Amino acid sequence: MYRNVLFDLYGTLIDIHTDEKKGYLWQKMSEFFRAYGAYYTPASLRHAYFSYVTQLESQLGGPYPEIQLELVFLQLYLDKGIHADPALIQHMGTMFRTISRSRLALYPDVLDLLNGLKERGIGIYLLSNAQHMFTEQEMQMTGLLPFFDGISYSSDAGCRKPDPTFMELLLTTYGLDKKECIMIGNEAASDVAVANACGMDSIYLHTNLSPAGETAPAASFQITDGNHLEILSILDHANNVN
Repeated sequence: MYRNVLFDLYGTLIDIHTDEKKGYLWQKMSEFFRAYGAYYTPASLRHAYFSYVTQLESQLGGPYPEIQLELVFLQLYLDKGIHADPALIQHMGTMFRTISRSRLALYPDVLDLLNGLKERGIGIYLLSNAQHMFTEQEMQMTGLLPFFDGISYSSDAGCRKPDPTFMELLLTTYGLDKKECIMIGNEAASDVAVANACGMDSIYLHTNLSPAGETAPAASFQITDGNHLEILSILDHANNVN
């Protein structure tokens, strides 16, 4: 019996588009850094940012490392002799995400799905390859945060899906039995793969953000038309049968 569902976030519950390569982002971010005395051109800021991301990922090691972007923004200030406090670093993260983001919305029927799960007494958890510093805000903005009984962000764990370490950390933190859980996500190589690596069932939900041409034959169940409410039907049938 499935007593808990573990959701992916972006591409599964939230439809989003971001672009960290666009020139406008680095123009505005360089202006923001300069406002606090850290003088960068857009090009030099972009280069330093991606260089530190690569460097920190290398230091973490492992097959699927996930850094905290707070450390990147902090180092960018330190390089200019400025000791930025946590509030400023958080503000930088918010600005960065806001400027790079062009779309943020729930998929249709997501709230009905989550309410349906609550009505059935099913626990709702999040396992997301995401940065805590701005994903928590986007959870608030979309109204998702109150639905979750537990949340694990990859930036906090230091690794990301499909690393089974990330999944096991969530299970341990919240005392979940993987035999009573099912992973739901829109990427076979990430969401389905991490479930399989941990011996957990999964639902592959194909959405507009699923990789082009992807299928998930290794998933326990597949929803190919992006119909979120079909998840309830799958769980009802599985729980009644078992």
